[in-house]
Amino acid sequence: MDELTVGDSIQVAVGEFSDVFMFTHNDPYAEHAFVKLSVDFGDELVLSGSHYMYINGELRFSREVQIGDVVSLGGDGGRSVVLERSIMIEKDLYSP
Repeated sequence: MDELTVGDSIQVAVGEFSDVFMFTHNDPYAEHAFVKLSVDFGDELVLSGSHYMYINGELRFSREVQIGDVVSLGGDGGRSVVLERSIMIEKDLYSP
């Protein structure tokens, strides 16, 4: 995220892209609570708690994810089961 700039094109859904036109947050020094998810394919995600994602087929906040939930990952429609969930404090806060 720290390399993303206004004008870049990012994937926002399966086969759908959008240009970054602004940042609501762009602070590499801000400390913030993030949700860390480990899923069955060995991937880990670190998201703000207010990041939207599909959880058990419904669009919800990432802070609502529970162990055993099925989440949609990436733009290819792939789905994974959440194996671990934790809250961590990290620096860097970006929201294009």
